[in-house]
Amino acid sequence: MTARVFRSLVPALFLVAVLAWPPGPASASSTRATVLGSATYRERMALAPGAVFEATLEDAHAKVIARFHKKNPGQAPFAFEISYDPKHIDAPKRCVVRASVSEKGRLLFTGSRPYAATGRGRKITVLMRRMAGKPNHEGGGRTETELGSTRWHPIRIGDRAVTLTAHERQPWIELDPRSQRVTGSGGCNRISGDYESGLGILRFRDLTTTQMACASMDTETAFLRALNQTRRYRIIGRTLQLMDDLGRPLAQLEEGSLR
Repeated sequence: MTARVFRSLVPALFLVAVLAWPPGPASASSTRATVLGSATYRERMALAPGAVFEATLEDAHAKVIARFHKKNPGQAPFAFEISYDPKHIDAPKRCVVRASVSEKGRLLFTGSRPYAATGRGRKITVLMRRMAGKPNHEGGGRTETELGSTRWHPIRIGDRAVTLTAHERQPWIELDPRSQRVTGSGGCNRISGDYESGLGILRFRDLTTTQMACASMDTETAFLRALNQTRRYRIIGRTLQLMDDLGRPLAQLEEGSLR
C-alpha cells in the first residue's frame, strides 16, 4: 500500500472507529426513577380554591427525597408523579410515599403507604384520612407566627426525658420566620435546614448536620429523627409539642433564652 493510498484511508478508518466505540456512561437524567400514583379520600368533600396537594417520597428516616407539589389540584383522586435519584436512598425497600391536602396552611387530609424505591414499578394509590381537631394552638399558647421568637430545648423525645451528663451540651433549635430557616444543635453537631409552618402545621426540610463524632450520639440521633418526622405542632404555655401527621407526640420542647 502506497503512502498516498494510506493517507486517503485514515479519515475513513477514524470514522469507523468512532462509530464502533461503545457509548459512555448514561447521562444523569437517565438514572432517575419515578413514582407514579394517585391519592384520594372517602369523604364527599369539594376543595376550595387555593388548596394544595403534595406527595413526597421519604426514606426510612422520614427524610424527604423528592416531592410533587400542585396548587388548585381539582378534586380527588389526585394523580402525581415523583421523580427521584435512587442514589440518595440508603434503604430503597423501606421508603414511604406520603400524600396530603391543605387549605390556607391547615392540613385537611393526609395518608401514607410503604414503597420499595427499586425503580419504576406499578402505580400506587394512597388513601388519605381527614384530620380532626383544632389545627392551631390550644390552652392560651402563642400563634404559629411566634414560633421564631425563642430558642427551643427538647425536654422529652418520644417516651424518654432528655437528661444530660456533665460532658454533654444541650440540644436546641431556633426558627427564623423571615427566611424560613431552622438552625440549632443536636448536642454535638450543628443543625441547619428549612421549615414551613401554618395553622398547626410544621415541617422541617433538607436538614443537614456537621459530621463531628461525640462520645454519646443517642440524644442527637433521636432529636433529628423527631424533627424529620414532624408534621404538626401545638404550643401550650412555654412548651412546644412536635407531632407526626396523625397527631402522635414526637418531642416536647421548652422555651428558653435566645442568648
